Amino acid sequence: MGAAKIPEQINERFVSSGPVADWPKSRRVHVSPPVKLSYCTVCFESFVSEPTLAQHIAAKHGRQHVYLKVDERIIRDICCLSAVPKTMAVVLLDCPQIPLTITVDGQVSKLNVNKTTNLNRYLKAAKPGSQIEILAGTPGLPQTYRLFIGVQPQFEADKLDDQFRRFLAEGLNSGRQELMRLREGLEILNLSEFEQRYRDGILEFIHGSQLKKERNLPHSKTHLEKAFELLLPFDTELAREARYALALTMNCFSGQWSTPAGSRFHRAEAFFCAKGPPLPKRNSTTTSFPGIPIDELSIMILAAVDAYAEKDDDTVLRIVDEIRNSNLILDRNDEEKVTLLAARAGLRRGDLEIAKREYGLLADGIHFFEEAFRILKKM
Repeated sequence: MGAAKIPEQINERFVSSGPVADWPKSRRVHVSPPVKLSYCTVCFESFVSEPTLAQHIAAKHGRQHVYLKVDERIIRDICCLSAVPKTMAVVLLDCPQIPLTITVDGQVSKLNVNKTTNLNRYLKAAKPGSQIEILAGTPGLPQTYRLFIGVQPQFEADKLDDQFRRFLAEGLNSGRQELMRLREGLEILNLSEFEQRYRDGILEFIHGSQLKKERNLPHSKTHLEKAFELLLPFDTELAREARYALALTMNCFSGQWSTPAGSRFHRAEAFFCAKGPPLPKRNSTTTSFPGIPIDELSIMILAAVDAYAEKDDDTVLRIVDEIRNSNLILDRNDEEKVTLLAARAGLRRGDLEIAKREYGLLADGIHFFEEAFRILKKM
């Protein structure tokens, strides 16, 4: 996987904490910058390559879909830029005419588009400190894009993270009443718009995790998906860990998660993601937000992935049996992860009966059917 060339001036993540400030005059560094992800505008898959993301959108969501591109980068909803962008376009995929409302520092323009359209002329009025909002009347729900140029929006995570850290020390053992008291305590704080979004994202994550523990899957899914959406713009340790946990739960395996080598999810990304990093043989977990709640199944899956990385296939298959003899598997996503672990461990151990059975199950799956067909064809 080659390194993607991503425009340096675009930053779709806020800093972890800090008051409103101008962007640094120079963002050039002499070491390799961290990998920047672009998220799909429909689902929660993420990619480091813009062409790969565009192919994913066209293949998976191409029917009547609209998205915004800024300096050749696909934008999900919020984008911070260090300078006025050079190009901006709205991309229509098999979509009829839609209305656009473009607001630049309070100046409103309206137009209708029926094909991919260059919006560069609306950038002429923008300058450092400008805010651009684009409302696309897409089929279904309207989509709003917001661009902040040259000034970082107000976002200080520390005052929220300290309270979340204390609450999450209890894991998922805290009940609904404790969560309500936490919510009420946070709602009286004087928070900016983005601090409120961050607060709501973490609260949704905790609530959805509690519901999943109670096996209330439909409501859990709704809250966890909302948490993912709300937390996408933020680059705090808590937001990153929550996104990694949600990507594992939701089987976001088509692209990458960009986990650091020290994350407890790094091996899982390498094991499950089609374009993930090489599977590290040694566990170097050094970073993890204390107490970030993950469900029992995810804990066991991470343990099985660790065992697989250390070539302990007997332990992998033992954990798989423990999971299957429990009541932890709740949906098809869970089944696919567990089945892949059994299939790969059985194949590497030379147990063709296990490998054939497990890969046969994956052949009817969503994510790993190509691997399954390839292996089964050789048997």
